Amino acid sequence: MARRASAAAALAVAVAVLTLAPASAGAARPLTLGFADSVAFGPPAERDLWFARTRAAGGRFTIVALNWASIAPRPLTNAQLANPGHDDAPWRTVDEAVRAATARGLTVVLALDKAPAWAEGPDRPDGAQPGVWRPDPAAFAAFALGAARRYSGAYGGLPAVRYWQIWTEPNLGTHLLPQYEGRGAAGPEIYRALLNGAYDAIKSVRRVNVVMTAGTAPFGGNLPGLPRIRPVAFYRALLCLRGRRLALARCPRPARFDALSHHPYSTGAPTRPALNADDVSIADLHKLTRVLRRAERTRRVFPRRRKAVWATEVSYDSRPPDPRGVPERLHARWLAQSLYLLWRDGASRIAWFQVRDEPSGGSFNTTYQSGVYLVDGRPKLALAAFRFPVAGQRVSRRLVRIWGRAPAAGRLALQRRAGSRWVTFRTLRVAALGTFLVTVPSRGRIEVRARVAGVTSLAWSQS
Repeated sequence: MARRASAAAALAVAVAVLTLAPASAGAARPLTLGFADSVAFGPPAERDLWFARTRAAGGRFTIVALNWASIAPRPLTNAQLANPGHDDAPWRTVDEAVRAATARGLTVVLALDKAPAWAEGPDRPDGAQPGVWRPDPAAFAAFALGAARRYSGAYGGLPAVRYWQIWTEPNLGTHLLPQYEGRGAAGPEIYRALLNGAYDAIKSVRRVNVVMTAGTAPFGGNLPGLPRIRPVAFYRALLCLRGRRLALARCPRPARFDALSHHPYSTGAPTRPALNADDVSIADLHKLTRVLRRAERTRRVFPRRRKAVWATEVSYDSRPPDPRGVPERLHARWLAQSLYLLWRDGASRIAWFQVRDEPSGGSFNTTYQSGVYLVDGRPKLALAAFRFPVAGQRVSRRLVRIWGRAPAAGRLALQRRAGSRWVTFRTLRVAALGTFLVTVPSRGRIEVRARVAGVTSLAWSQS
């Protein structure tokens, strides 16, 4: 009984200290969230429902695939590719997705990739995936020009699209080949030609267009039949830098883009760094920002202004439904922690993969169960974490940093658990979808949540 009373008194003192001690609120950088998902190409009613749910979850953009091979399966001249109306038929599903997403308040990111067979290079290996072998950069630039003209806001009543992503995971042999020639890396050079041609084409239509790099895959290291370049090594080569010290290499044609993108998947908790120094998991995004900032300072990338950093695909599968996925509550916690760690390292936009689970078809090995909704439309706890993420990090024995993104504007209350009660220890004025960052004194275990406009976040805790 005496021990219980002493513990309660100590807890009351700790809460009082936390309540009265100054807490520093950071001028938190904004963070825009969205989803990468194939819902854009589902039946219209289903597509519109999921776009509406994307918006309701706090997502503000959606990534829509624009497959070059599907749009131009038969050989075309560059002039025909650059004509936004050379053949309306293959564009229609993309047109409908762009219209539907825009009508529901979502920003569309069009992701261009996969060459038609006629636009691949000669001597294509038998084992190469379709659309990845030495894509013709001039033909790709013409295709990008036609797409930018079609979605300029001045063609056929279609909405304007401002954001463009060039290719997908070009550091993997499943998306771009060859990765190597002899002992040297070939993929970055091939990709730079695709990127620069598309950049010039898209910018020639509207200077306000934003062109980002392909999201690189998180891990490299060659496997049998799967050549891969580690993402840091890929970006070093793309940006004309050499070695871990980022020495300057010859750079006659610097890369041109407005934002750098990556797919920072992790093999474990989001706080777990990748084992290899040139791989980039959730906790390692700073490795890429270091390379990027060095390239900016040394004029290895154009235009000469600071580039944004995006994470355009990241997620974990959950259990349920995947028996090998992350348990639902931990899945929600890891989602919020992932958003914080990526934001901490400079990401200004993050796309979660996906908004809803895929039908398993009897196999969880070949489908993705990473949505914030189950396939039948029931929300997971991850939905609450996406809509109102709160996470943190212990920065010393006495200090904890707490971060979040508010779902609505108003006076936000930060609360700490005190026994069976929640005690408000700090209030902040926040904007709708605005981030906040505070550092508070705390020894030992801390459990924190936030409340604003009648909405309560899931709790975050750390010892």
